[in-house]
Amino acid sequence: MAATDDDIERIARLLIARHGDAAAVARARRSVVEARRNRDQGKGDFWLRVVVALGTLGTPPAVARN
Repeated sequence: MAATDDDIERIARLLIARHGDAAAVARARRSVVEARRNRDQGKGDFWLRVVVALGTLGTPPAVARN
């Protein structure tokens, strides 16, 4: 079953609450890389959606790279 936009936003909000804006983005990006490394396209796409959601909810991903 595919994650809904509400699911993605919920995960993003939980990551921000647990790790803060920049750390949440870093955590989600690591998950994207790990999924791609394992050739798990679905999981990579899921985490990429979380990264995008984090950009709309907290610190934009481009800023978190610094």
